[in-house]
Amino acid sequence: DDELCVDGRCIPDCGALTWCGGDECIDLSTDSANCGACGQACQIGWYCVQGACRLDCPDPYTACGSVCVDLQSDPRHCGTCSKGCASGICDVGDCREQSVGHLVAIGHDYTASHAILRRVLSNAVFIAQQNPVRVLSYVEFADESAGGQVSRVDAAITQEAAAVGRAWKRTRAPDAQYVIDHLYEHDVLLVYLQNEASDAQLEEVGTQWFSYLRDYLYVGGVVVFTDAAVGNSGTYQIFDTAGLFDCSGLLSATGATASVTMPGDAVAQGLLTNYLASQNSATFQSSQPVIVIENQATGNPLVIHETFIPPEL
Repeated sequence: DDELCVDGRCIPDCGALTWCGGDECIDLSTDSANCGACGQACQIGWYCVQGACRLDCPDPYTACGSVCVDLQSDPRHCGTCSKGCASGICDVGDCREQSVGHLVAIGHDYTASHAILRRVLSNAVFIAQQNPVRVLSYVEFADESAGGQVSRVDAAITQEAAAVGRAWKRTRAPDAQYVIDHLYEHDVLLVYLQNEASDAQLEEVGTQWFSYLRDYLYVGGVVVFTDAAVGNSGTYQIFDTAGLFDCSGLLSATGATASVTMPGDAVAQGLLTNYLASQNSATFQSSQPVIVIENQATGNPLVIHETFIPPEL
C-alpha cells in the first residue's frame, strides 16, 4: 500500500519527500547527504537549509545535531532540540493537541433574519465550548457599513448569546495575513460574506490559508462562514481553494422552505423542522456529505457541518 510501481519495480511512495534509492524517503531540503538533489552532499560540518548547503544556520534556524531547524514550527524540534510533538503540530514553539475541528457553511447572509436563522448562526459559533468564545472575525472584503452584513451577523450572535447564556469576544481581522498571525489565539474563525471581493481575490485568500486552516481544524478549531451569490460567485471559494470544502457554485434559495435533515446535529439544536429561507439565501452545489439543512424542494444543502479528525500518526 506504501509503494509505487516505476519502470517495472516497486519503490516507496514518499509523498512530498523523495526516494533516492534504498528503503528511506529523503527530505531534500534538510538532508546534508542529499541536499537539493539525490547524491548532492554538503561538505562535512555544513548544513542543508532549504536545499542549499550552508556553513552556518541562518536566522530563524537553529542547529540541532546535523540539521538546521525552525524551533517555532518543527514538530520534531518544537521549542528546543529533540522535543517532538505527538500531535505532529508545533505552533510558535509549543506542541498543539489534536482534537476534532468543525467547518460550518451557512447559505444565509443575514441581510434579513429571524429567530431560527439567528439560532443556526449562534449554534455554529458556540460549538466552541469556551466562555466567552474568542472569535476572530475576517472582514477584509465584507460590508462593514452601518446596517451591513457584519453588523447584522454580530447582532444575531449577540442576541442569541444572551438567550442561551453564552458570551463571545470579537477580534476584527482586517486582512488574510492577520488571520494567519492570530488564528491560534482564537476558538472560532468567523468569515462574513465577502461580497466586495472578486473571485480571484477569494481564491488568493484560500491559497494563503491553505495549510493554516487544516492545521487549525486538527487542533479543534471552529470555522464558520456565511454565504450568498452577491457581488461574486460566493465566499465558499476561499474554502474550496483551501481544499476544505468541495463546491462548484451557489443557487438562489430566497423564499424556499428550509428543512432540517439532521435535528441531532449541534448546528440544528433548538430548530423547528422547517423554516422560511430569507433574502439572499443560497444553496451550495456541493457533494459534502453532512447536510444539516436543505432546500426542501430541491434537496440542495443550505447549511453544511463538516468535522475534521486528525489523521493517525
